[in-house]
Amino acid sequence: MSERRKDETEAELLDRQRRALRLRRKGLEFHDIGVALWCSTGEAFELVKAAQASIPTEEVEDERKLALSRLDAGYARCEGIQAALADQCKPTSKAFSLEAIDRVLKAEETKLHLEARRAKLRGLDAPTRSEIGGHGGGPVLFSLEEIVSAQATADANARAVDDDGENSGDG
Repeated sequence: MSERRKDETEAELLDRQRRALRLRRKGLEFHDIGVALWCSTGEAFELVKAAQASIPTEEVEDERKLALSRLDAGYARCEGIQAALADQCKPTSKAFSLEAIDRVLKAEETKLHLEARRAKLRGLDAPTRSEIGGHGGGPVLFSLEEIVSAQATADANARAVDDDGENSGDG
């Protein structure tokens, strides 16, 4: 949570948090919010974060939609850059430029970052549930006796296969 300045009351801190959030909703970057509120970029981030934490649950979806629309706009800008520079990326073009290729690759990298952020916002990157099982889908062995017994069985099976000539490499 953002800290109060020495001479700042709780009401003044809440007011700065609300103003920071309002500026963020207007599309300002944290650096610009810091300039507007006479604070550092990090403090601007903390003010917005604290204000967002106090948002009622029903407004959270509105915040998510706003963030998604910003991500979509950034994605569209990247696609615009790529389209504008497409001709300069063709080796046969008279306008060929390595700088254009570099910008197109950076735009593609930015698009991937935006897609990952969008997926996270929408909850698409939820952790997958995994179940760990022992040999053959059986239970995981936890006691030393069970592990030693299982190893002995595996060794005996391997010797039996070798004795039958199935795995001897004579094949």
